[in-house]
Amino acid sequence: MTDEPIADEPIKVVYIAGWGRSGSTLLARILAQFDGVTHLGELRTLWVDGFKPRSLCGCGQPLPACQMWQAVLGEAFGDIKAIDPKAMTALRRRQEPQSQALFKLLMLPGQRQQFIAQSAAYRAVWPNSIAPFIITKKAR
Repeated sequence: MTDEPIADEPIKVVYIAGWGRSGSTLLARILAQFDGVTHLGELRTLWVDGFKPRSLCGCGQPLPACQMWQAVLGEAFGDIKAIDPKAMTALRRRQEPQSQALFKLLMLPGQRQQFIAQSAAYRAVWPNSIAPFIITKKAR
């Protein structure tokens, strides 16, 4: 990868977060029907679903063939082929908080720092991966 900008204009990122069955994925898929909007899927399931043989990226390509994912994962891991999806899934399951842990994190004093310390390994590998998001780029 180079440090060259990928677009003439800044890329606008819309981060959609929601609890399970709240409609956030449906909203992202609806928005992706517009020109210049790409739905990347639920990043928390990237390792489980994204590397399945018949799984497709929001662009319609298999994840390993998607140019955007090749660039992103290549930057993060050096090579998309070097990724072990099963190991990443196991790491996510150990580090990602469940609903009860999130409640404690939000409501109990002192829990935030403990959570940050416990999740350092996962955040170092894949930061900001707890909710689905989409990337928008102004149509030309």
